[in-house]
Amino acid sequence: LVAGRGVVPGAVQLEWARAAAALSMDGPETAVCLREVAWLHPLDASVTGEVHIDLEPREDGSVFFSLYREEEAQTARIVFSRGIAARQQESEAPAHDLDGLKARCILSRDPENRYARFSALGLDYGPGLRVVGEYWTGEDISRARLELPSDRADDGFFWPPSLLAGGLQAGFGLETSGLLLPFSVESAVFSGPVWSPPL
Repeated sequence: LVAGRGVVPGAVQLEWARAAAALSMDGPETAVCLREVAWLHPLDASVTGEVHIDLEPREDGSVFFSLYREEEAQTARIVFSRGIAARQQESEAPAHDLDGLKARCILSRDPENRYARFSALGLDYGPGLRVVGEYWTGEDISRARLELPSDRADDGFFWPPSLLAGGLQAGFGLETSGLLLPFSVESAVFSGPVWSPPL
């Protein structure tokens, strides 16, 4: 809930876009990279009607995607998010210095306190999206242990939206003067399915 309003998480929209792009390419398990993603309008979960994904091929083999709903009169579209999806070559799978990243995150944080502060600022996550276990922060960096809930509703997703949401929760800013929510993602790489237990 955002200010008491049910909203489809941006992480769910990332998985929808990834799945649609993969199906338009080589199949549902195609490794896809999403780039220049922007969330333009909140997707109200209480509003009835179909949400569509439009894919527009580009000359370089990627596709431009947009998630939208037609207004009742079908005279205009409400675009919720958009971006670019491209094949992610196996050789391009990123490698990270995990030991180096851990060394930079030296301050241990209490996830329950973080969720309580979110709630106080009008952002209430349901049980299925409270996946941040332990987390640590450093200068301009954070690291978290994400724990899939046993009764989660995102089985069957290539990349569980609950984990995507958890990654965003651990990363975006939380200030005493208000909540800073992400409105864009430079890139999101989907190199393969996630298997339990995630770290």
